[in-house]
Amino acid sequence: MSKFRPFDYLTESEKNEVLSYEAKLQNSKSVKEFIEIERILKDYRSLGIARRHFKEMENILKSAGDSDDDEESSNYRTMIKVK
Repeated sequence: MSKFRPFDYLTESEKNEVLSYEAKLQNSKSVKEFIEIERILKDYRSLGIARRHFKEMENILKSAGDSDDDEESSNYRTMIKVK
């Protein structure tokens, strides 16, 4: 069984931002700065988790044969994918 990695669900630019913040975290000079960077990284983890759950729900709906053509579903998909 493969291990879930939230960052696999981020875009390339988001992954680059995470790497940048991780480097800043290593060089943080104050507790306040460290906590702020940790919060940002946690937000990226949460984004990856949300995208994974969305993908799982999308797969469940597809396997159940539900159509994803209605406007409400399309709007919801767009809302989730937007950062």
